[in-house]
Amino acid sequence: MELTDLRYFTETARQESMTRAARALHITQPVLSVRIKKLEEELGCGLFVRRSHSVTLTENGRIFYDKALKILALTEDSVQEIIDRNCSRELRGELRFGCAQSHNIRFIARTAEALRERYPGIRYRIESNDAFSAPQNLSQGSIDFAAVTFQADYEKYNHIDFPGYDVWGVLMREKDADVIGDAVSVEQLRSLPLMIPRQGHKFELPRFLGEQLDSLNIVGDFDFVFNAAQFTLEGFGCALSYEFLVPTGPGTGLRFLPIKPEIRSPMQLIWQRHQILTPIQEVFLEELRRQGAK
Repeated sequence: MELTDLRYFTETARQESMTRAARALHITQPVLSVRIKKLEEELGCGLFVRRSHSVTLTENGRIFYDKALKILALTEDSVQEIIDRNCSRELRGELRFGCAQSHNIRFIARTAEALRERYPGIRYRIESNDAFSAPQNLSQGSIDFAAVTFQADYEKYNHIDFPGYDVWGVLMREKDADVIGDAVSVEQLRSLPLMIPRQGHKFELPRFLGEQLDSLNIVGDFDFVFNAAQFTLEGFGCALSYEFLVPTGPGTGLRFLPIKPEIRSPMQLIWQRHQILTPIQEVFLEELRRQGAK
């Protein structure tokens, strides 16, 4: 028995006609009839009830039809898997990302992990970028994609929206946060010595706080929240930040209090508008969309 016999048999069952099946298979009806007859002899039972212009499956034929479909599907899947695997292993190169500090970078990490087994030849370079450096690095071609939290210029960049968002709040010493409660209002922000992220000061906070930003007691600014956290621990001030960027809670000396009403920053992956994508870039974007980005 050969796979060809199974294909001839399943097509005949679908068409319920030797004539139509032969036409679909691009063989003559006598050739098809002979192959079906030999298959029945090999199995030791009839597979079809033959009428003058049609055929229908016997009980044994229906059982064999279900099994034959599974065998053919498994064969096709196995062949395609090997083809894809061989092709995918030929994809080699580096994907370069400029990333803002955000826990939503996990979607890039999740996508890379999903691709790692299929495309072991792809390497990933992750560097820290902000609203100042990301556009410059994209235009110079030193990065392929930028993960940003500022509003991108859609005339210059293509983009995909990440499914998550970042929540703004204040990083404080535990003993100071206990006095305030579980959240901090904009009015309460005015009484705190604040360190603010440079990117947020120019691009994001003015959108949310407007003129109230000028009334804040700003004692410093920073690029990396880990560094600001050290100043916070020493009592210098509180840091405006996204949640989840540094460890907080019992044993850390720090707490994160969200601003109320809640202030959110969405994240996007952007790339040059007229950028010609390489195969590995296309593969990455396709998988990122599977992970929920749009």
